[in-house]
Amino acid sequence: MIKKDKNLDFFDIFLRIIFIFLLIVFGSKLIWITIGTLTLFLLKLTMFYYPLVIKEYLIEIGKHKLLFSFPCNANYAYLLLVLLILLTKNISFKKGVKLFTAGFLLILIANLLRMHLLIIALVEYSSYLYNTLHMFFWKVLSTIYVSLVWIFLVYKFKIKEIPVYSYLKDFYEKIYKK
Repeated sequence: MIKKDKNLDFFDIFLRIIFIFLLIVFGSKLIWITIGTLTLFLLKLTMFYYPLVIKEYLIEIGKHKLLFSFPCNANYAYLLLVLLILLTKNISFKKGVKLFTAGFLLILIANLLRMHLLIIALVEYSSYLYNTLHMFFWKVLSTIYVSLVWIFLVYKFKIKEIPVYSYLKDFYEKIYKK
């Protein structure tokens, strides 16, 4: 049996903590996700409606003006996904990239579908239905969906560890069971 070097464990944890810190500080500035999501949304939207981009993130569809704001991108969902990956023990860099890519695509596709359904509700029905659905998607379904994405990824990639808990358990065993 090959014994793992304790210094490598410490280095891995140290790098993950540094990366988490950088994500917390700069994670809200994920402008490339905003631009990418908005571009894909507008491309899809032009198949059904004639959106007019008034300003950077202000879109006009018929008589409705919509502000494409920061939460529309699901940036916090992506951030949560990255944190779960980083805080789960024994996920290699390669596996982490695969997990993030799969999770990113699942969240992006669901987010684009959500935005399209909201536009249909607004343009074809009413602003009341739009607001009701918007709050329901935002407050309820988004949390459930991101949780289900993580559960799916754990199952698909056969992850055995629990975020944070596995690290704490390992530290406890190393400190108190010498």
